[in-house]
Amino acid sequence: MTRIEGVGKQAGWFYRLSRFISMRTLGAETEPLRVIGHHSGVLAAMGTYNMISERASSVPADLKALATIKVALLVGCHF
Repeated sequence: MTRIEGVGKQAGWFYRLSRFISMRTLGAETEPLRVIGHHSGVLAAMGTYNMISERASSVPADLKALATIKVALLVGCHF
């Protein structure tokens, strides 16, 4: 549970587009997306970073997944 409430009915078009992409790729909307949706600049920066890191080919995909899991464990992320 977050301290900041997620975006509600006042969501802009960029958040709705990001939500559609999230639902299409992950099958669900994540809580961080709802919270970050309050600030479209941060949402755009994080979306761009995620797209670039997914398309990077200098490191094998399984190694990237392993690094993601390790970082999530180090920072205490539950997903």
